[in-house]
Amino acid sequence: MNSTKIQSLNAIASGKLNANLGKTLLTTGTYPLYYRMITKCGCTFIMNILYYLNYGYVNLDPFAVHDKSHIIPKATLATNEAIASSPYSFVVIRDPVARFMSLYFDKLYGQPRPSEKFSLGTYFIENGLIKPNANNNVTLHRENCIRSIKWIKKNLSGQTDQEVNWHWKPQKFRLNQVYQLHFNVLMLEDITFQLTNTLKPLVPNIEDVIRNVSAQNISKKPVQTEDILNDELYELIADTYPDDIRIHCEVSKYWNDLKEAKQWPENQTNVM
Repeated sequence: MNSTKIQSLNAIASGKLNANLGKTLLTTGTYPLYYRMITKCGCTFIMNILYYLNYGYVNLDPFAVHDKSHIIPKATLATNEAIASSPYSFVVIRDPVARFMSLYFDKLYGQPRPSEKFSLGTYFIENGLIKPNANNNVTLHRENCIRSIKWIKKNLSGQTDQEVNWHWKPQKFRLNQVYQLHFNVLMLEDITFQLTNTLKPLVPNIEDVIRNVSAQNISKKPVQTEDILNDELYELIADTYPDDIRIHCEVSKYWNDLKEAKQWPENQTNVM
């Protein structure tokens, strides 16, 4: 879905535009595409897709795309005009509830990877927001999430002593950055169909690439997300990310309608 056609985004777009957005975009040396990363929205998977397209083979160290900043080319030389005219510029968003739960399990409750310089969860644990030994106790995990999302809402409104971190910053901020440049807005949900629909004219074998690249940053979950979520937690997340909820619903309807119109085979593999 074209970013400028999202009514929910039109209502909040500031109109500001980075004079050289290309330096913040990832691309490949082989295919002229542009990707703007949003944290906790399948970026490990998408960046490994770009790795495959750039080098021609699967990345055997999937997390290197995060640990080595030079491993994926940046579109530093691309002008805003070139980016805006490209049909292959895209950003990936995610259901805000699923995004928060991924943040919780991966960054707040979960253990950091050895190469990560700091743990976001340390602050949450030291300040009593998270009990680190919840193990398989659904109630304790739910309480961790409720305390965390309440703190995040305060943090986003400047009521804490910590800077806003991109791992929980609303997706609308990155969407606003690419708004005027007509980016394709995809969703992590059903990404196989949407990425194929967007890139196939440029990358005819994109379906094979997606099948070959299995790298996903899936955290270990001692309990299931659906067991933790209740009405209170859902409402707290929705109240913290109201614009993201509206944008996601609108983009979801667009892609679902398009898929139905194209009668995409139901047995196609999706990445979640």
